[in-house]
Amino acid sequence: MPRIEWDDSFSINMPEIDGQHKKLLDIINELHDSLLTNGNRESSSVTKNALQSLKDYAWNHFRFEEEYMRKIKYPDLENHAELHLNFYMQILEYIKEEKKGKPALTSEIMQSAMSWLRTHLLSEDQKFAGFAAKALIEKAESCSS
Repeated sequence: MPRIEWDDSFSINMPEIDGQHKKLLDIINELHDSLLTNGNRESSSVTKNALQSLKDYAWNHFRFEEEYMRKIKYPDLENHAELHLNFYMQILEYIKEEKKGKPALTSEIMQSAMSWLRTHLLSEDQKFAGFAAKALIEKAESCSS
């Protein structure tokens, strides 16, 4: 399974959020590299640290993104926030398994996390970005009238 490399298709044309998404990709890729290096053996400190980073960074990013959606009155905020919560809970489950001494990462888990992030960026985040762009255009038009 290849790493996820950032390309313009992931961009939502909001530099601060795009930067946060790039950081999430970096953390996921760090986990990917740890899996390739360590396999399904016991967790390494790199894996533990990357999982903790993913947990912390995802939480902060999701809160930031959801607050932005509240500000622009995004109509699908509740569904979007639920997707965030489900992914966050999955991260907590990985950490819990790792603390029990079980492999926190397997190729199936890694594939699932990478797939979730890719799909989320290319689908769900693009929806709210489109809504935000439309709202901004409407606001600008109403100001110029």
